[in-house]
Amino acid sequence: MKHMKITKTAVLLATASLLTLGTIGCNCSNDLKACQQQNEALAQQVSELEYQLQLADQAAVQAPVAAAPTFTEATYLVVQGDTLWSIAAKQLGDGKRYKEILALNPQLTQNTPLTIGTKLKIPAQ
Repeated sequence: MKHMKITKTAVLLATASLLTLGTIGCNCSNDLKACQQQNEALAQQVSELEYQLQLADQAAVQAPVAAAPTFTEATYLVVQGDTLWSIAAKQLGDGKRYKEILALNPQLTQNTPLTIGTKLKIPAQ
């Protein structure tokens, strides 16, 4: 979408330049010829930008929508009194699943007490 906004802005700026050059007083024939050439060049740039914008719009319509990622784990913040068993019981419905929490959190060991405020990864239920 950002690319499309930039491209639309470029088209508008080129069109405004084209109109400005057309309205500026080109009184002598040499200036008039130069203005006409600049107008033609700008008109071509506008056409090219409009074509690119069409292509970008078509690509956006045809692009497949990416599937939303599936989350297989959550996080849990350790509070006072928590143990791996109690966290597994509360979060997973069975204290015996504490080994799954250990497997997802390699910084933990069975024999080390949990630190309050530690974020733990919790497996999907």
